[in-house]
Amino acid sequence: MLFYIDKKGKILLHPDVYKVEPFFRKLSSDQVCYLILRCDYKSQFHLWPTEERKRKAKGWVFGMDASDPKEDPKIAKAIKRYDELQYNDKEHTKRVYQDKKRKFELVFQHETDPIKSDKIMDSINKLQHAIEKIDKEILTDTQTSYQLKGKKQMTLIEKLLDNEKLAEMRRDAIDKLSGIDIKNDLPTNSKNKKENLII
Repeated sequence: MLFYIDKKGKILLHPDVYKVEPFFRKLSSDQVCYLILRCDYKSQFHLWPTEERKRKAKGWVFGMDASDPKEDPKIAKAIKRYDELQYNDKEHTKRVYQDKKRKFELVFQHETDPIKSDKIMDSINKLQHAIEKIDKEILTDTQTSYQLKGKKQMTLIEKLLDNEKLAEMRRDAIDKLSGIDIKNDLPTNSKNKKENLII
């Protein structure tokens, strides 16, 4: 979680986040709020599938009639950097499960064949079970988070940089498996390639 809520109920980025990525200082308070609501694994909209989370975040901050905030290159870059700094394999997998479950639910609503409906429902139930299972794993990880050998605790800055490296490792692993260049589809970590962070 890269944010906190102050005494006035305002959603703010943790000061250490700005130390790792000064670019976030270029965002307005509304843009920061949108970024957190849309991206953070622990935002109040985190239980929603991706597209619904994006829509709710936009509506909450800018209004439902506003254009897609990601059309602004500055916000697009911020989204990619945020996803990179908070990256967690299990949280990422959970979002994939949530999105697939939502797609099955939409198909189920319009399916009239009983046999197909049963198969779709079975898939939905399996995905729900997988989500609940990974939630428990995430909770266990959270309880032991920031721990290093010798019981030394990681600072938030160290954790953010560690997440960044994990995001790059995942991108490289998938790149090797697929045999294609997907640098524009996954978070990219490089202080020397920040121009590539703009979508």
